[in-house]
Amino acid sequence: MSSTKISYKVGFIGAGNMAKAIGNGILVSETIKAEDIIISAPSDRNLAFWKEKGVRTTHDNAEVITFADIVFIAVKPQYFAGMIEGLKKTTLSVSKPMCFVSIMVGRTVKSVKEVLETVKGISGPFEVIKVMPNTPSMVGTGCSVMVSDKSSVFSSVVRQIMELTGVCEEIPESLMNACGALSGSGPACTW
Repeated sequence: MSSTKISYKVGFIGAGNMAKAIGNGILVSETIKAEDIIISAPSDRNLAFWKEKGVRTTHDNAEVITFADIVFIAVKPQYFAGMIEGLKKTTLSVSKPMCFVSIMVGRTVKSVKEVLETVKGISGPFEVIKVMPNTPSMVGTGCSVMVSDKSSVFSSVVRQIMELTGVCEEIPESLMNACGALSGSGPACTW
């Protein structure tokens, strides 16, 4: 487990189990201070845990994007379109370089990037990294795979964050579905 401090601000859109696993890994390791993390959810139900930890919480996804340098898209794939439509209705003005980390099943890096490019107000350069964590990440014994561009500025930092929840390996995107199936169901088969 790496203890090197990370100077980026991190945000999560979605506050479910995977966001909790990744965020808690960050907090336990003290790699990023709680005040440098923000998380959004549509209701207070999933935000209580974060408030207790001193993490900034909101119901406004645009606030997450404005605040953070690295934003984990931790919503279920069926809610992604609604999330984007909500962002299109806000006034965003983000010109900093940033990274969106998709943990959504069934969405390619290219498809997520194309959809994010339709949101006005995200004018700075941004990259998309895809990560597929698994449920053992919630107890620090996960196995994540990730896909990033070879010229990625953020891939080493995202990998460092994911290694706080277990192991993380970079793979070609063509193997993502197979690895997702194996790492998703594999722990249940060995239990």
